[in-house]
Amino acid sequence: MSKKLKILALFLLFAVLISGCTQTIIKEDAVREPLPGIDPSAGVGRDVSVTLYFRLTEEPALVPVQRIVTVRANEYIEAAVIRQLLAGPAALYGDLEPVVPKGTRLVEVAREGGILYVTLSNEMLSYTGKSLLHEEIELAHRLSVYAIVNTLCTLGGPSRVQLLIDMDGKGAGARVPPFALGFTSAHTSSKWLEPMSENASVIITPNMLIELALGHLAEGEYAQAYSLFAESEIGGFQKPDFAAFETQLLSIGTIDAFAVRNSEINSERIASEAYIDITWTGRKDGQEHKAVNAAIQLLQEGELYKLGYYSLLNVLSAG
Repeated sequence: MSKKLKILALFLLFAVLISGCTQTIIKEDAVREPLPGIDPSAGVGRDVSVTLYFRLTEEPALVPVQRIVTVRANEYIEAAVIRQLLAGPAALYGDLEPVVPKGTRLVEVAREGGILYVTLSNEMLSYTGKSLLHEEIELAHRLSVYAIVNTLCTLGGPSRVQLLIDMDGKGAGARVPPFALGFTSAHTSSKWLEPMSENASVIITPNMLIELALGHLAEGEYAQAYSLFAESEIGGFQKPDFAAFETQLLSIGTIDAFAVRNSEINSERIASEAYIDITWTGRKDGQEHKAVNAAIQLLQEGELYKLGYYSLLNVLSAG
C-alpha cells in the first residue's frame, strides 16, 4: 500500500472513531439491539404473569392489574404485553376502561442501550373518548403514555421507554412534540417527548381513592363518587342504589373540607381502615360540623380498596 493510501486509511479510521464518540443517545435511524425472545425453532408459546395498567373509569389514575399473558411463538414479551394493553381490560373489570386510543397498533419494539423503543401507529395521537373538554383530552393522552411506560418498566428490562409514532404508516417511528400526547409546559420543557421512567404518582392508592371519592362528594358529583364505594360492608350491609345514596347524603349536608391522614391495609382481613379529618355543613341546622381522625372502612373489590358507605355515614351522622 502506498504512503498516501495509508494516510487516507488512517484519516478515515480516525473520523469513524470521532463520530462514534459524539453520537447522541436518541436517534430514530440508529441500529437497534435485537430483543431477547423465544428461540424461533421452538415454535411454542408460553404464559407469563405481568402487571398491566388501565385507567380507573373517568378518574386521573391508573390501576395495576395482574394478568397471565400468553406470549406467542416467536413473539417478544414486550410485544405481547402491549398487545394486551391495546385490547383493553377484561369485561369483568367494571371499574376500568381502555387506556390506549382505539385503533392504535404496535409497529415495532426495539432496544438501544438502556432504552426500549416502542413505535405505535398514528392512532395513538387521536382521542376516542366522550369528553369535549380540552383538559380531559390531554389527561387521557398522558395516562395512555404512563400506562404503556409503567407496564413495560415492570418487566425487568430497560428502565426507560421512548415512544415513537409511525406518522405516515410506512413503519418508521419518529419522535413527537410532548403536547401531541398531552404533556404541556406544566409537565415538560423539552422540545420532544423524552425517554420516560415509571411514574408512581398516577397509580391508584387507597389514600388517592378516598381523596377522589370525597372530592366528588364535596363538588356535588355524586354519580362519580358512587362507583368508588364498596358494594358491601362487614355485617352484610349492602350499598344502596344510587337514588338512595344521593338522597341520604344530601339530607346530611355538604362537605366543606377533608384530609386523609393515613390508611392501614391488612390483606389478611376482610376490611381495612383509613383515618380522615372532615368538615361539613349540616343540612338541617346550617352549622359547621367536624370529625377528627375518624375511622372509615376500606373493603377490597378486585384490584381496588373502596370506601365503606355506612362507615362514612356513621361519621357524618355522629357529627
